[in-house]
Amino acid sequence: MEYPNDVAAIESISKCFHRRYDACPVFYMGSFTKACQAAFSPTVIEERRPVLVYVHHDGSMLDNIFCNRIFCSTTIIEYLLENYIVWPCDVTLEGNRNRTILDRFCLEILPKIHDKIEFLNLESSSMKRILLLTNYSNLYGIGLYDIATEIAKDLFTEFGDYGYFFLIR
Repeated sequence: MEYPNDVAAIESISKCFHRRYDACPVFYMGSFTKACQAAFSPTVIEERRPVLVYVHHDGSMLDNIFCNRIFCSTTIIEYLLENYIVWPCDVTLEGNRNRTILDRFCLEILPKIHDKIEFLNLESSSMKRILLLTNYSNLYGIGLYDIATEIAKDLFTEFGDYGYFFLIR
């Protein structure tokens, strides 16, 4: 079933979770863009919460085991509620899979919030695209994950007064 908007899709996955599992995380009821805006809107830095994107495929046995045993446990739900804005993305439908989160993030979100980003955690497969997308004027740190040693050595080439400089070629 195709949904007319993100809210309708999130309401559907939320109802499904409530029927299937004993408990359900509190999902942000709005678009991914609005979830990111909510994450960055508090002026007090301590009140900001990162967006946790939960990607779900209803046909995956492992997704259902994960939800049943971990994601929908009371302890995890309470932790998520206190520390994150949880935005679900159901990729069960092919139309949702084709509209990737990275595309939405790069085209819709980053251009609006780039000047508020202070730290980025990036995976090697998306780091070049995200780092070259815009100027991050308040960026003071980057976490890189799943990156080969040779690529890291190539990126971090010089050491200056403020730490390593990186070059993306």
